[in-house]
Amino acid sequence: MLNKLRNARAEAIANMETLNTLAMEEGRAFTADEQTKYDEFNASQTALKTQIATAEKQETLNADMKMPTTTPAHIVSNNVDAELVDDAEFATLGEFMNAVRMGTDSRLNFVAGQSMGTGSEGGFLIPKKFGEMITSFTPESALVRPRATVIPGGENPDAEISFPALDQSGDKGVYSGVVTTWLAENEEIDETSFSLREISMAPKGVAGFIALSNKLLRNTSAASTLGTNLLRQAISKAEDDAFIGGNGIGKPMGFLNHTSTVSVNRDTASTVKYADLVNMVQAHKGDMKEWVISQTLYATIASMEDTAGSLIFTNGVNGIASTLLGFPVKWSERTPTKGVKGDVMLLDLSYYYVKDGSGLLLSASSHVKFTSDKTLFKVTKSVDGQSSMNDKLKLENGEFVSPFVVLDVIAG
Repeated sequence: MLNKLRNARAEAIANMETLNTLAMEEGRAFTADEQTKYDEFNASQTALKTQIATAEKQETLNADMKMPTTTPAHIVSNNVDAELVDDAEFATLGEFMNAVRMGTDSRLNFVAGQSMGTGSEGGFLIPKKFGEMITSFTPESALVRPRATVIPGGENPDAEISFPALDQSGDKGVYSGVVTTWLAENEEIDETSFSLREISMAPKGVAGFIALSNKLLRNTSAASTLGTNLLRQAISKAEDDAFIGGNGIGKPMGFLNHTSTVSVNRDTASTVKYADLVNMVQAHKGDMKEWVISQTLYATIASMEDTAGSLIFTNGVNGIASTLLGFPVKWSERTPTKGVKGDVMLLDLSYYYVKDGSGLLLSASSHVKFTSDKTLFKVTKSVDGQSSMNDKLKLENGEFVSPFVVLDVIAG
């Protein structure tokens, strides 16, 4: 019924535009007959506008009397990159989320889950303007993405991509197997070549969950602010968990246990010593070093001294980052806890590649939190990530270094 009314109003407006265009092209005013028709079309679209508003209100009231469902009322397409025809009609993210909760608004664009690798449930495509708000990660709100090398989705966002890279693994070293030789006069040159490998990346589905009260969702302004922050936190946490510790099976390959990462065994179990940090700096290769340290180690690091008895940690003030041995520090609750492999990491995350896939999807269920009058939202996107290196880098002196250095447990 609503679509029929909207189509009738659109037709009336189109007829008004036709009359107006004709008169303008001929450089004249409306004839008496044209003016009559124009006024009739205008009266019709005005009346239809009122009917549409009433019908929409009634539809919302009817839906509010029923248990909310995640079943879509209107499937626009299975293309996750399709633009919503009535995208502009969602004034705020809160209005959109409330519409998803109801699941009956014809403006919603449902995308089947198969295209995202998330099963048959799928979700509603989040309008681009809201998606950009949710994924505007800062170095404070996300650990890996703001520091990584991000490859945009492109024309076929979920398709696998491949590109060449130097193979510097094993004895190939920095120069990827190229050998240089000093030559005597008339001596023949030995042919040498460098080794190439292929990096392949295919976006995988990642999901984050948040719960909002139904009362809050009816206050679209408040729901927009809180919803944006919570959805951003949900996505950044899900991504960081995979980018750090993912095993590459149905998710990105994290750097924590990757073959390109150098693990430095700590001197003493369950703590960190000055010598551990020095050894980590020695094993690091990269221009943008940054410490990422578990929040549980703050007291240990803040009071740590070098062999001369001087504090090695400098607390940041006035927007200047804290430093440790001269390199900035990022305290994190997403790293492993104190005493576990990865509680201290020295990273240059520009060597970590992130490949974006399709846009964000949002689905809702009232059943999980039914007794507490809350709606559980699941936000889904597709992304892949992996180290740009396939192994540790062997220097000319035989030592192995990496842009990813993590503190491991004691040897043995």
